[in-house]
Amino acid sequence: GAPVAAALTAAENCILRAARKKKLLTYIVCPGILYGNGERDHLGLHQLFKAAYECQPLPMYGAGSNWLPMLHVADLGTYCAAVAETRPANQQYLLAADEQIATFGTVVQEMSSRFGIGAVAPVPYEELVFNSAKQYLQLNLPFRLTWADE
Repeated sequence: GAPVAAALTAAENCILRAARKKKLLTYIVCPGILYGNGERDHLGLHQLFKAAYECQPLPMYGAGSNWLPMLHVADLGTYCAAVAETRPANQQYLLAADEQIATFGTVVQEMSSRFGIGAVAPVPYEELVFNSAKQYLQLNLPFRLTWADE
């Protein structure tokens, strides 16, 4: 929620101030949507897996053609270690995501076919307007990955 976002922004600003004063070599690593290893899921992937396991059709919000940057939580640790080792020059903000770029539709269809009954139920985008927990699922972020050794 808002308090978490404010705390993250404050931490980011503190880190950037230290970098500007040349007191600290800093990087801001922006991971894609994290999955795997049972981490706390506040973004809704857990609900999709749960629906698949319960043999329910998975919701397809909108057309499902939006690009989602995703990253396995173990790969985030590996990425951060590589950043610390290589110290990329001339970049302070780094985007870490899986190399394979997926659309929301692909993610939902794969989850449903591998873990559920293979059914997907269309849900109008308007239903997301008042559901801030799932609005990120409509994120459409064409992106270029930042390699740790760049």
